[in-house]
Amino acid sequence: MSLTTQSNRQCSLRDKEVECREKAAEIRDLKEKVVRVSSLARQLELQKGELIHQLKLQVSAFDNYAFIPCFALKTNLGGEYQ
Repeated sequence: MSLTTQSNRQCSLRDKEVECREKAAEIRDLKEKVVRVSSLARQLELQKGELIHQLKLQVSAFDNYAFIPCFALKTNLGGEYQ
């Protein structure tokens, strides 16, 4: 094998090593982004659950309030509505 052929193979091997390192670094970065996005998605799901719960409580409170007869809303002072 000639010196030129061996040198070309070594350069090619180094180029492949560099390419593999760059791809490995890119994969690590992408994995980190996936972890961050997954964490944000979990946080959003928790917030969504809390908001749904609060909305249900508000709807329930409104429904309960809506069925109170008008005379029950009068105060003891002067018969004015609250």
